[in-house]
Amino acid sequence: HQTVDILIWDLQYQALLAHRTLSLPPGAPNSHIQLVPTPDTTHALLVVSTSPAKARGSATSLVYSVPLTVPAASSLANAINATHSASVEGWVESDRVDSVSDEGLMTATERQTLDKLDETLRRQGVQAANDVVLQFQQSTGLANLSRDFAAEACKRLLQPLPKATGNAKTEKVPSSVTPLLERGLVSNGCVAHELGVVGAIMDRSDWVALRLCIGQVKDIPEDALVQGLKRVILANPKDFSPTTDRMDVDSKSPPKGQSAQSNAPSVQEFLVQLVQYPTTAGSLRVALKKHLSLDDLAPVLAALDRIIGKELHDISAMSLKDPKRSLFAQSIQFFQHILDTFLLSILSSSATSSAQPEQQQLQASILSISAHVQNSIDMISALEKLRGPLEPFVRAQEERILADKERATRTGHTEQKWAKLRKRGERHRKMDEAVAVYQIEKLVL
Repeated sequence: HQTVDILIWDLQYQALLAHRTLSLPPGAPNSHIQLVPTPDTTHALLVVSTSPAKARGSATSLVYSVPLTVPAASSLANAINATHSASVEGWVESDRVDSVSDEGLMTATERQTLDKLDETLRRQGVQAANDVVLQFQQSTGLANLSRDFAAEACKRLLQPLPKATGNAKTEKVPSSVTPLLERGLVSNGCVAHELGVVGAIMDRSDWVALRLCIGQVKDIPEDALVQGLKRVILANPKDFSPTTDRMDVDSKSPPKGQSAQSNAPSVQEFLVQLVQYPTTAGSLRVALKKHLSLDDLAPVLAALDRIIGKELHDISAMSLKDPKRSLFAQSIQFFQHILDTFLLSILSSSATSSAQPEQQQLQASILSISAHVQNSIDMISALEKLRGPLEPFVRAQEERILADKERATRTGHTEQKWAKLRKRGERHRKMDEAVAVYQIEKLVL
């Protein structure tokens, strides 16, 4: 009785999403098995055939149509759900078989450093422990540090702060954690905090580390991202005005009323990172509904209005290779999530309190974003008229590039090498044209 196991993996989060076992009939060949995808991505073809080397006179092949449900993109929610599936057992091998502790993949020097770090934490505190990690980073080199050591070091240095302490607002993230964040060695779940590393950083109000964390850590849940947005809104005064210059997205000057000593990012700066962070629509809407109110929408929509307006006027900033991943498209998508979450609340509040400044500002931002979207539609309609005249040139360019690749594969010459050969031939041709017919005369004096 022969069986074939088909596994669908999420390589980003190293999770087994689905597992299916197919039973093969008796006598079926099993020397060559191949899973062939199809264009519609709803099923695949499983080909079980005899290896050409073992086929003597005739070969046998069986083709099975296997239905598949593959997520459009990798997401943390799918990976978390997959970890609780019973099909994972037997396929996912434990990273630490020989040791129960979390130090199984670290070197002996890293374990000794962690022991010294624990002792220093007990006796001298976080600052001295931070110096221990810094000295080890300088002596070993960041490129040689393991992820397990980085996770354990962050776990000890970013311990949750007591809620009753008065110095929670002044304590910053230890400086040894910053290089670990920059190299992407830290995952969000390595800290014993409800929101992970992001929550520990937000408790310390270290805005520089927070922006670095969102830029480098890839497994931050949507709930933590929206809570970070909420804290940024609270850290900035609510003086966004529809008459403010909407193109000034990259302005570094603090808004009016903001303390000069505060290094909190503006709502625009934080939203630029937030809208580009990979999230799932359902989880993001739940987090928006849970942590934001109608009063918070005014600065958020004003910031989105500025971002969308700038991106619309800066066509070169849009990604031509993947327009869906451009900042303009991602900002529009985030605006759609806000409308899906708060549309009824916005309509009901506009009917009752339309004279309030916050409500007027909210309506002005929505109308402005709608105007930006309409302008983009008009621009796309105008550009669409150029598709027909330019299509032959585009097709010819694609054919030329494909021919150059095939010629490079066949002859071993790259495009750069062909360019040098063409340039050399052009130079020789010009030299030949420069040589004129000379008449030699003999002059006798």
